Amino acid sequence: MKKQWVQRGAALCLALCLCVCSLRAQFADSVVSVSFGPNFNVGFGPDNPNFPQCVLGPPDSTARPCAPAFSPTQLLSLGSGGSITLYFRRPIVNLSGVDFTVFENPFYLGCDTNRVFAETGIVSVSKDGITYFEFPFQVIDSLPINSPLRYRGLAGVTPTNGAVSPLLPGSPSQGRSGGDSFDLAVVGLDTAYFVRITDSEGRVNDGGAFAASFDLDAVVAIHQAALSTPQASEKPSAFTLFQNYPNPFNPTTIFTYELSKPSNITLELFDAQGKKVATLFSQWQSAGRHTYTLSASQFSLASGVYFYRLSTPEFSQTKSMLYIK
Repeated sequence: MKKQWVQRGAALCLALCLCVCSLRAQFADSVVSVSFGPNFNVGFGPDNPNFPQCVLGPPDSTARPCAPAFSPTQLLSLGSGGSITLYFRRPIVNLSGVDFTVFENPFYLGCDTNRVFAETGIVSVSKDGITYFEFPFQVIDSLPINSPLRYRGLAGVTPTNGAVSPLLPGSPSQGRSGGDSFDLAVVGLDTAYFVRITDSEGRVNDGGAFAASFDLDAVVAIHQAALSTPQASEKPSAFTLFQNYPNPFNPTTIFTYELSKPSNITLELFDAQGKKVATLFSQWQSAGRHTYTLSASQFSLASGVYFYRLSTPEFSQTKSMLYIK
């Protein structure tokens, strides 16, 4: 009998541990790239001093279905056609049900759950940061602009219920967290490290000038791999140079790149005429993800366009960036 109680106790402890682990914060770790379109909300776009922290934490706990988040500490306004890509160090994994939720700041007009002010965004995901898979969406034009049933497969439609854990997806009218949830199975992926949201300007009629900018609050992984799993620790499958962040920048920016095997790496900086400004480094590095921080003051850079090139004996890639004093 004592042995049975010990076994039951151990099972209960394990169950509780799994439950607690599943409710741990599962938010994006970093911003890989962002681009802003016109019509972003002043103070919430590229001029938001709280970026990137405003999109890397949990959704606004004070947000309610009839009173949405409206603080630059919680939101980033992308503007018409703007886009943002987030990186999860622990990848989102495909399990039963939805795998992640995107929180924006739509709200029910007059607290009527049949009428929503939506600012829609198109969602895509990637396993390697190179190839992205867009979630299919549908707009039922026969339904009114403010009908939540008009939009399917888009973010920015379902209001947030900040009184509920963001790891409990579902309709706020049913006491769940709200937001718009997505299942990796729909795009045929088993894991995703990157989530990209693009304002749907030009592709979705969600209210015209009155809904001109997707305002991202947070992206939350419902199902996420532990760091100790092979999925999370596997080496990159290719050499990859990502867009610097932030861009435009002043005074510093971060270069991120991945190496599929140990290599001698050179990172160089060029001006708009192609003249080399500096060799930032040239050294042997291990396989995996690396970053380098550039400070404009190191090289007395003038405002303008610059190019940075990452090269190995087998690989070379160049990207552009803008420095604004």
